[in-house]
Order: sequence, then C-alpha cells, then structure tokens
Amino acid sequence: MWIILQRPADHRVDATSGVGADAHSIVIITQIHEINGQRDDLKKFKCHIDQVSIQLVRHYRQFYDSLLSLHFTLNDIDGAAGLVLDMCRCRDSLSIRKDRNESYKTCLGPIGSYHLREGLKIQIVPELLQKDSVFKMDSKQELVLFSNGKYVLSNKALVKLIIAYKGDGRIGELSRLMLSLQKELGTLEGGGLISDVIDACIQLGWLETAHDILDDMELAGAPIGSSTYMSLLTAYYKGKMAREAKALLKQMRKAGFVVDLSDEMVMTTCLLGVVDKNRMHTRTSTSIGNLGLAESLVREMKKQEKAILPVVVTLRVMEVIGHMKEQNMYCDKWMYKSEFLKFHKDLYRNLKASNTRTEAQSKRLEYVEAFRKWAGID
Repeated sequence: MWIILQRPADHRVDATSGVGADAHSIVIITQIHEINGQRDDLKKFKCHIDQVSIQLVRHYRQFYDSLLSLHFTLNDIDGAAGLVLDMCRCRDSLSIRKDRNESYKTCLGPIGSYHLREGLKIQIVPELLQKDSVFKMDSKQELVLFSNGKYVLSNKALVKLIIAYKGDGRIGELSRLMLSLQKELGTLEGGGLISDVIDACIQLGWLETAHDILDDMELAGAPIGSSTYMSLLTAYYKGKMAREAKALLKQMRKAGFVVDLSDEMVMTTCLLGVVDKNRMHTRTSTSIGNLGLAESLVREMKKQEKAILPVVVTLRVMEVIGHMKEQNMYCDKWMYKSEFLKFHKDLYRNLKASNTRTEAQSKRLEYVEAFRKWAGID
C-alpha cells in the first residue's frame, strides 16, 4: 500500500518542516499499525489526536476504532475501558474547543517495523486535512461510531466489554464502567444503558450477573426503572428460584415498588404477565430491554467459541517443546515467552480450575498454566 504524504500547502505550516502526514494519511497509518498488531505505536499518536479541533474529530473515528480493537485483541480489558471513558469524556472537551487559527502543530510519529534498531519516524500534522487528497481510505465502523458530534460505542464493543468482565468475574468493575458511561451520556434517570445491560443479561439467563449489577446500582444511588426489577423477578419465578425472588421482592418494596401488593399477587402478576400500571408502576410487558444487545452478546460468544481452536493449537507448543528437549535441541525460551506475553498476556489469569465450565476449557487452562510455569511467567 502506498501512502501519499504531501507537503502542506497551507501557509500556517512552517515551510521548513518538510513532508507532513495529514488526517487522511494518519488514519491510513493507523490501519497499518492495527493490521500489524502495533498497539504501542498507536498509543503514541493518541495524545496528539485527542487534542484536535472540533471540526476534525469525526475524521479520527477510525483511529479510536483501531486502538480499541487492539486492546480487545490483546485481552487488555483495562486499556479498553480506559479508552472508552476517554472517548466519552471527549464530548465535554469538544463543547469548549474553539477554532484554532494558530499554526498547525507538527509532531513525530513512529512508522515501519519495530524490529529496526532505530525506528523510523514520520512528521504528522493532526490538524491538517488535505481537501485534494489523492488517496481515500476505507473506513470500517465496527466498535466506535460517530453520531451527533460525539463518539459512541457500537453494540459489538459493548458486548465485548460485558463478556470480558463477566469472564474474569469482575462484575463490580463492569457496573462502575457502565455507570460512568451512563453519566457521560447524561441519562441517569430510569437506568438507560445500565437497564439495557441488565435486561440483556436476564434474556441470556445470567440472572446472578443481572442481580449483581442491580445491587451495585442501588449502592451507588443510581435509580433503575421498576420494569427492570419486574423482568428479573419474573425470571426468578419462572426458574423456580424462590429464595432469590423473595430477596429481590424485598429490595423492590424498599425502593417503593409493589408496596401495596401481597407476595402472592406479585408472583401471579409476573407469571401471567398482567400488570396494573397504577399499582405496579411498571410497563405492561415483562419482555423488555435492548433485544439487539442480547442478540449481539449471543453472536459474539459464538464467534469467540469458534476462535478457541486456534488458541488451543497455539498452546500445544508445549508438545513441541517437550519433543525438542527429548532430541536435545535448543529451545529459545525468551522468544516463546515474548510471543505469549504479546498475544496472551492475561489469558485465563484469573480463572481457577474449579471455575471452568467445560472439559475443553479445563484442558486449555491446563495448557496455559503449564506454559506459564515453564516460561517463568508469574
């Protein structure tokens, strides 16, 4: 792929500065870094791109999409969450940004193979957008969208966060992230995003997760609509989970819902799907929530299951190492360790054998633990 880097024609760019990459070229470089898995190089661009003027923000949507994609690829859920919050907070900073009439600021960005002893640098001008660019890049919209002047997460990005946090058993952190996002969106009343997440969990049968998030919201003083409580309560009744239903009903009464109905009447109402709006203070349907979010969760989980085989093949490197030892062949432990840390740093780090759900997952965990021990990875 050829990248055309033009000398900026605008008089506000110093003529002695040489060739500079404008917004189009920077995004092309971004996509190359994503293909090559060079997240660290992309992160070096971020501080400059975060500060572009409001007119250029939409042109850098692809940059944040690519960086977020690499965070997920490298199983860095904390990095992904941090980037998501940065993007949402960008909305507030955009509102106070003004047109910039000063000279375009230039900076150096990394480019080329990281195997070189002295990495190549390219001068970038994030504030410059050539109108007559000879190359237009294809822009994929998978994780980050741009709507109404701000960055927003796609369902695909949201479900990746949910699955990652749930898989690590970090529901409390998921709740805090969702609450922060909801505050940034300015939709605290009625639950909004958080209610959608809880409802999606209920639809998938993740009732414990749904209840944990609900508890977290109560502790944080964030109001959740009565319909979300009713949806979870209905799921408990239908699943014959009497103890959990009783505990939730107690919470609902404390929150001011169904205070004038007996337990039996509430159960009958849930199971029959008949709701008195004046007495229950909820919607008539118990089938609520963002159906698209639940469907996206199912699709993403199926996709991740299909990706398990390549991971298993990668982890079978232990068999190769064992054979090399038997044949007295040299084994570059440092190389194996470096590659593992690059692509699987946090793989199953918080998963215990007693918590594995299937025999296949248990076997994968065994491979990972054996490799970590051999490579000396804590």
